[in-house]
Amino acid sequence: MVKITLLKIEDDLLKIENLNELLFQDFNLDTVDYNPDTSLDADQIFALYNFSKTNYCLDILKQVSVNSLDYNLYDNTQHFNPNYLINVDTDTSIFFFQKISNALLKPKRILHLSDSRTKYEKIDSGKSLSIKEFPDAVYKKSEDILYFKTLNGLQKIFPSIDELYRDATDEEVSEFLKLDMIKCHENFSVSKVKTMNRKRIAQLHDKFKKYSKDDKQTLKIYLQKFSPELSFEDDKFKISNDQDLKSFIYGVDQRYYETEIGSEKRIANSIIVIK
Repeated sequence: MVKITLLKIEDDLLKIENLNELLFQDFNLDTVDYNPDTSLDADQIFALYNFSKTNYCLDILKQVSVNSLDYNLYDNTQHFNPNYLINVDTDTSIFFFQKISNALLKPKRILHLSDSRTKYEKIDSGKSLSIKEFPDAVYKKSEDILYFKTLNGLQKIFPSIDELYRDATDEEVSEFLKLDMIKCHENFSVSKVKTMNRKRIAQLHDKFKKYSKDDKQTLKIYLQKFSPELSFEDDKFKISNDQDLKSFIYGVDQRYYETEIGSEKRIANSIIVIK
């Protein structure tokens, strides 16, 4: 069983010598298609399918196999400022990723207690790396799926992956505010739209374009039922501030619902599409 551990330092992947073991364990969690509007439970993990076809898949993941002879060794004389670590199980073609922050490279003072001896050790900054209990991402080549708990910080490993949850551009926000169902207050403009609503607009912009004329009429009735605080005049919703915009966006995304028993009105803060 061959295990390889690589460090990404600047533009190079360097092999750590004499480390032939898995640093992480495989997991048994329920998979959920990635959706920025989904909040995971402890027993769930996001999945990105057909990952090798994406623009942010790393070259090493596209190789038929990983050969340790293809990588130069890391030695202690080199500057130690790694971006991330890859732990590879070459038998199963499973890649475990851990991003590396300055917090993981801080100096440590360790007291080892054992039956044979007690040892105190001081490790200077940059000479040790803390390994997390769970990796930041796992790629299974046989499935072509990338698994992860949070997208936050993964662009350090996979450049541009944050496009999955990007902010809408000023142009896209401006276009959204000009929808035929919206009338903006004169004091509310593109510059007043905050980050979270920009992210929501980026996700929903194309969805709204697909709505038919009848769909839009249904949305108007739906929004008036669940968001009566939104002013509705001349067949348009008046948007005066960022909170009004959030309420409108939640309506477009059909986040509001009513319970079958008790008719309690609620907002879905997390969404998982049932297939």
